[in-house]
Amino acid sequence: MGGSVITATEIEEIVKKGIKKTINKFRENPLYFFTESDLHSYFYSSIYSSKLEVVRNNKRICLIHREYPTNFRYHRKKLVQDDYREPYPLADKKGDRGNYDMAVINPEFAKKYSDNINDIKHIINKDVSLLEQRVKKDIESVKKELVYAIEFKYVISNSKKFIDEVKADNKKLLFSTRWGAKHAVNLVFCSIKDSKNIEAVREEVKKAPKEIDAFFVQSWYDDDGKKHTPSSSKKPLNN
Repeated sequence: MGGSVITATEIEEIVKKGIKKTINKFRENPLYFFTESDLHSYFYSSIYSSKLEVVRNNKRICLIHREYPTNFRYHRKKLVQDDYREPYPLADKKGDRGNYDMAVINPEFAKKYSDNINDIKHIINKDVSLLEQRVKKDIESVKKELVYAIEFKYVISNSKKFIDEVKADNKKLLFSTRWGAKHAVNLVFCSIKDSKNIEAVREEVKKAPKEIDAFFVQSWYDDDGKKHTPSSSKKPLNN
């Protein structure tokens, strides 16, 4: 069947270290990353190891995935509305399912559905009909399918769009804590100096619900080549 399976607690320690490593790398070298995808890749490489696998019947399933589907439906445009407080039930067919920038699957969920090759589709989680089956069978288990749901944002201009994007990610992650994720993390990186809009982005990070670990990480070079690295609005997670 396979060897021992990593625990959620062990995953938490690995992810915390990966978050801290990514934040520190950005603060030390803000030009290291050109795009948000670069941040995704660095974080993925920081946490990846064979420990984050489930082996069943000689089949290896990695627990870390980008663009992993949500267990709920929502309207993206409504996420910025204060009165939009709950996602839509799957059965209502309203809105759409979204995806997390990064997710770490609960090994117990992976272990439960990995004996049969057809059941692995449950873990892949793209087929909404299979998700609906799991909800009807055991809704509480569905709410524990992920150890982490993580969103990234890379602020590279003074565009106002980043204010709403951070606000929307905070709401989406709040929904995730009620529908599948034990931990939700919003990582917002900024490679330009302060402006009115950047200050507003920082405030949205600070407004993240208490259920979310939200970080605003800022570091940039001025025209003279001097690096500026203000304190983050929230310190990296402890080891």
